[in-house]
Amino acid sequence: MLSALSLLCLFSYFGAAFSAAIPTFKNGALASRATVQAVISVYNLSNQANPSFMGYLNAANGFTYGVTSDRNSAAVVSANLDDLNPGDVSLLTENYGYPVLGLSGNYSSIGSGSHNFAFLVSANPISKGSPAQRVSTQSITKGGLQYPTQTAVWSVSDSSSLAIKPSWINPDGSKAQTTLAYVPYYKNFIVTGDSRALAAWDPLIRSIPVSFVLDTKDVPYST
Repeated sequence: MLSALSLLCLFSYFGAAFSAAIPTFKNGALASRATVQAVISVYNLSNQANPSFMGYLNAANGFTYGVTSDRNSAAVVSANLDDLNPGDVSLLTENYGYPVLGLSGNYSSIGSGSHNFAFLVSANPISKGSPAQRVSTQSITKGGLQYPTQTAVWSVSDSSSLAIKPSWINPDGSKAQTTLAYVPYYKNFIVTGDSRALAAWDPLIRSIPVSFVLDTKDVPYST
């Protein structure tokens, strides 16, 4: 039979191992079943070795999202961090009258060699794991035309910084390799499978690769 001291040592060992196995985010938010309120910091990835801060995501341009240097003007999201798997991070926001941050545009498929892209939008929720659904309940057309839309697209790419990245599921069920980017000419964010093909198709859509990071410190207001 183990002595009380031995039991205490075992408890301390396994307790420490269990605690170390739980990934923790910035400000102590737990990766499992955690909900945080945050603004989204935007970083320019043109120089991958030295990303530069661009500002904060905001909803000031009428139908999609732009960037602002004013933290008090940043869009606030409630992030449900139930899992680290793609599509399991829901970004809830009431901007433009729709509750979820997602992607929408003219095209159902995105990929290498194609100029197809999608805008960052607010939309009604779309089922996880399914290709884009044509809906009018997104902020581009605001109830008008039906555009291919996906919302269960976000995952955490770095659990220490809370960097997030989008995904896109094509009509054949394949998952596209995507780049999150900012278009200076139009002052909005897109997701593309081939930024060079997109710029060749329309030089006005030359884009800057970016990263989104959830920032839970000093959130300016609640949605």
